[in-house]
Amino acid sequence: SDAVTLSDNLSVAGTTTLDNTTITGILAVSDAVTLSDNLSVAGTTSLDNTTITGTLAVSDAVTLSDNLSVAGTTTLDNTSITGTLSVTDAVTLSDNLSVAGTTSLDNTSITGTLSVADAVTLSDNLSVAGTTLLDNTSITGTLAVSDAVTLSDNLSVAGTTSLDNTTISGTLSVANAVTLSDNLSVAGTTSLDNTSITGTLSVADAV
Repeated sequence: SDAVTLSDNLSVAGTTTLDNTTITGILAVSDAVTLSDNLSVAGTTSLDNTTITGTLAVSDAVTLSDNLSVAGTTTLDNTSITGTLSVTDAVTLSDNLSVAGTTSLDNTSITGTLSVADAVTLSDNLSVAGTTLLDNTSITGTLAVSDAVTLSDNLSVAGTTSLDNTTISGTLSVANAVTLSDNLSVAGTTSLDNTSITGTLSVADAV
């Protein structure tokens, strides 16, 4: 009914029940330990090959010196990773993803909006299945469009332009010389100033 002090080892071969026990040295256990209540640790704890079937609640920082493998769902709040985050399966983000450095994305699908505040460089093709709005866009290679294109503003071309089967419903304004390698058919009224024709001018109606 009173305190017991042991000045040497205590070896127990069977089941032991300890209530309100304080150990100031080292507790060495060579076999499995089952705790039916909470385990509170005020100092440093080293756990080798540990399995937790319930919830591991940590109220302060955790430092892992090796890999962390998770077989189920993981929820991480305010998490900093200074090395590499390697994920072998799908990742679902319910909020924003902010990246301060370089990001490489292979086979990436974005169902919402991709907002980029700085320059974007694509080393391969960009395929767009829906509507695309591009402001202040520079294309140094070839822009290939397989379907109709509608421009709501001016189209300025500094180099050579080849147009096949082109319909212009408004006004075509050209500030320099125009060379046509085939016929020019005009269904309406045409005004020509300072025009030179080196071949044949064929008129099928009154002039």
